[in-house]
Amino acid sequence: PYVSSSENTNTCTVNVANTYRMGGFGVKYTIPSSAKGDLYVTLTFQITIPGTSNIQTQWQAAYDTGAAPACNTQGIGRTVANTYTVRSQSNTAGAISQSETFVLQDGEHVAGATIWVDIQAFDSTTASWVFSNPQITVAAFPA
Repeated sequence: PYVSSSENTNTCTVNVANTYRMGGFGVKYTIPSSAKGDLYVTLTFQITIPGTSNIQTQWQAAYDTGAAPACNTQGIGRTVANTYTVRSQSNTAGAISQSETFVLQDGEHVAGATIWVDIQAFDSTTASWVFSNPQITVAAFPA
């Protein structure tokens, strides 16, 4: 298999309630023009939980081509995989790593394209959730 990764230290504070907002990760991957078979994309990042008890954020991976979305902008892109919920349990701030893997089938259909990978977050309050240190790893398995 072919494996590649992309990462940065972008940090995004999302503090808008009850609407999907982007994490502003800015991680991109150019699919090789020779790509064949499925592409397995793993997104890893960190969430800093606000020091407010009993609130939550939900997130789901998203990707697309074109310009990567900025931090805390309206949700865009193609959502993939599962939706995850992170809930604060105390008035003490903390951090937790998150990860999700999804499959882009038949890589030859998008060979040569550059994709961005990000998250859409949906928060229960206007408390500040911080999303940071995104990394994607892409493994290609020929058909």
